[in-house]
Amino acid sequence: MLGAASTGLRAALTGLGAASTVLGAALTGLGAASTGLRAATSGLRASSTVLQAAWSRLRSVSMASPQSSPL
Repeated sequence: MLGAASTGLRAALTGLGAASTVLGAALTGLGAASTGLRAATSGLRASSTVLQAAWSRLRSVSMASPQSSPL
């Protein structure tokens, strides 16, 4: 009886260890996804800044031009 309980306890602990490993892997994956999203957001912000600067430059050149422009 004690041997069966010990075996059951050992199996339960092994299952908990496996569940902990899976949970750890999932958390690592979520951390990597979060880091990737942060990097993508930073990249989009940088692109937006560059586009805004280019648009401002284009408008200022267009307004300074003596000829009429559709911009």
